[in-house]
Amino acid sequence: MSVKFSWGPVVGACLTVIAGLAPHGARATIIEDILYQGTSDQLGSVSFPTITGTGAAGVDLSYNQFTAADITSVSWTLDPSNFAVLALSLTARVGDNPCSTANAPCSYDTLNLSPDQAAPGEFGCSDDMCLGFSELIPIDFAAVILTPEPASFALVATGLLGIGLIVRRGTARCARR
Repeated sequence: MSVKFSWGPVVGACLTVIAGLAPHGARATIIEDILYQGTSDQLGSVSFPTITGTGAAGVDLSYNQFTAADITSVSWTLDPSNFAVLALSLTARVGDNPCSTANAPCSYDTLNLSPDQAAPGEFGCSDDMCLGFSELIPIDFAAVILTPEPASFALVATGLLGIGLIVRRGTARCARR
C-alpha cells in the first residue's frame, strides 16, 4: 500500500512561521517629508503608522526642535493610492512653562501643521503682558517610499530557498519512480 504525501500543508505552515518571525516594528510606517512649498528644501518630517488616525501613538515628528514627545494632538488622513496628505491637524508645544496663570512669567514654542502650512510660534508672558509671534510657512508634503530592511530580504530569500529545495526534492523522488 502506497501513501501519497502532499507538500502543500508543509509549505503553508513554513510560510506562516516565516511571516510570524518577520520584524513587526517597521511594518507600517508612512514617512512624509515636510518641504518649503515649491522647493526641495526640507524643513522636517512626520511619519504615520496608518492611512488615517487620531492620537500621537506611532506618530513621529521632526521639525526644528519639535519631536514626537512634543505632540499635544494630531489627526490625519492620507490618500491610500499615493500617500498624499489629504487632512492633517497636528499641534505640538515645547517649553515647560506654559502661560496658565495670570501675572506669571512664562514662555513656550508651538507648532501647528496642516496640509498646506506650518505655523511655528513663540509665546511669552511677563507680569500682565503676553506677546506672541507666529509665522505661517507654506509647505508641501512628499511621501518617502520605504524599502524593506536587509533582514526582511534575507527572510524572504530563506523562505524561497526552502520552497525551492522542497520542490526539487519532490521532483527528484518522482523521477526515481
